[in-house]
Amino acid sequence: MEAIRLIDKFNRLHPPETMYNKMMLSIQLAGAYEESGDHQKALKQYLLFLDIVKNFPPQFVYAETIGSYNAVARFYLETGNFELARKYASLTLEHPIGKMSAPELANTYNMLYRIDSSSGNYLSALKYMRQYMYYRDSVFSISQRKAMDGMIIRYETQKKDQDIRILKQDTQLQKAKLSRSSMVSKITLGGVALLLIIVGLLYNQYRIKRNASQDALARNVALQQLVDEKEWLLREVHHRVKNNL
Repeated sequence: MEAIRLIDKFNRLHPPETMYNKMMLSIQLAGAYEESGDHQKALKQYLLFLDIVKNFPPQFVYAETIGSYNAVARFYLETGNFELARKYASLTLEHPIGKMSAPELANTYNMLYRIDSSSGNYLSALKYMRQYMYYRDSVFSISQRKAMDGMIIRYETQKKDQDIRILKQDTQLQKAKLSRSSMVSKITLGGVALLLIIVGLLYNQYRIKRNASQDALARNVALQQLVDEKEWLLREVHHRVKNNL
């Protein structure tokens, strides 16, 4: 009942202006009435839909007619009218627009299987059941294939993302290695420069000490000469004094 109320409210606010909109409204109301158990109103809306759809070229209402024929067939099957149920289910296979998709064929053959099983046509029901299972498996295979394709796409996407992350990590590692190499080179150059400075300072200190030693030695030699000269002079004076006496 809630679905019917919502459809009626939408219809009041936005009344259908074209035959196509009226057609779509009727199929929605038919399904809502059937769901609520009001089969009389549901049938009225289904028949209205089928009456409207006759005025449209098949290529413009292909999906709508396929769905509606199966919906009407299901309605007649549930209400026990197997002849009309078979009629509308069979119409989907006689549609003038090319080949139906596997899901549509699976739905139609399942409907025909249920109709013939319910009406006692077991041989025909078995034939339709095989067709239904064939197209059901096709749908399952398609779903599996889509799922597999989706898994492959996700795997390739994840692998690509992982490759990008690895590439970024490699780039960062290379940058880190270059940075460390540059730092080591700078430290090495700094160490060599510091060593040269220390060697220079030590050599300069050595030169200062060597010059100081040479100066001290020269002063000692000069002082010793002065002492020797003083002693000689004293002896000479003493000798002369002694001679004079």
